[in-house]
Amino acid sequence: AGLSAEGAWYKGLSVQGELLYVRQEAKNTYWGGTNDNGNYQGDVSADYAFETLEIPLLVKYTFATGKLSPFVLAGLNTSISLNVDSKTEDPRYTGSEDATDQFAKYWFSLEVGAGAQLEVGNGVFLTLDGRYVHGLGNSAAQGGDDWKWRDLRVLGGLKVRM
Repeated sequence: AGLSAEGAWYKGLSVQGELLYVRQEAKNTYWGGTNDNGNYQGDVSADYAFETLEIPLLVKYTFATGKLSPFVLAGLNTSISLNVDSKTEDPRYTGSEDATDQFAKYWFSLEVGAGAQLEVGNGVFLTLDGRYVHGLGNSAAQGGDDWKWRDLRVLGGLKVRM
């Protein structure tokens, strides 16, 4: 969920800024180690739920073709971590915890995509686009984990010309 603002630049070229609330889920499996006798203890799995505020800044090119106009876009996305919950399961323990401090407060990614907008009224458009998000750095704040986001997203919206 979020808001978007787009400003025309030159012909079909524009700049688009967004403010999005994003909820993502991820699963990680850790090696459970061995006990004092050297016996394998089983893997530990953790399900994570991330809540972030994302601020993509994108360059967009719209192909003017009438009421249905395809577009391509690309840019930089800044994610601000709001909350991370973790549910852990292993052979000996199941529990939940706030894992926010285990991840960086900010992380950055590149975003590319394509879509189309359909004019449904005077200055009113329905939009639909698909995007690939490629994390630029490790979003884990501690431990030996290397968390780099790789997402495929589908976004839909209502755009009103002001």
